[in-house]
Amino acid sequence: HDERFARWLAGFRLEVTSGLDRSIEAVAGWTPEERESCRQWIESWPYIVRMPNLGGRPFYVLHAGVDGRKPMEDQTREHCLMARYFGGQDYLDSVHGRFWYHTLQGDRCIAFGHAPHSDPRPHPDVFALDGGAVKGGVLRALIRSPEQPLGQLLEVPGVVHGDDEGLA
Repeated sequence: HDERFARWLAGFRLEVTSGLDRSIEAVAGWTPEERESCRQWIESWPYIVRMPNLGGRPFYVLHAGVDGRKPMEDQTREHCLMARYFGGQDYLDSVHGRFWYHTLQGDRCIAFGHAPHSDPRPHPDVFALDGGAVKGGVLRALIRSPEQPLGQLLEVPGVVHGDDEGLA
């Protein structure tokens, strides 16, 4: 993920997993100035993208999840890039927590990735775009057009990569 790569570019020592090695190899010949410029560029990316309304409702696209109790303008970068479960000890506590979209309050629709879902609509207000493509599942896209204002979910088969360690 790009956030981990930006942390590596900033000089943090990280466990090199999930393709980070390929990103590091790609910039091996870069100068320190080029690496810093890339890090700043990655960190400037929005963590919430506001899209045109979906069925008359606010529609957002983000990487992982939100704190469903808060309005979108109060979301943190950390929630949007890391959230999976709420109510547990941390974002990964599936035993004591429940998936973030079960906390959704307010009138909004959200498309997200980060965690593979077999069901592309695990909640009425949510589109789960990660279908586990790198592990042989599917890659999903939500296509919107004047003919399909509520969107059409498309799926294509994923490809298994033998040395990939899976999704974050």
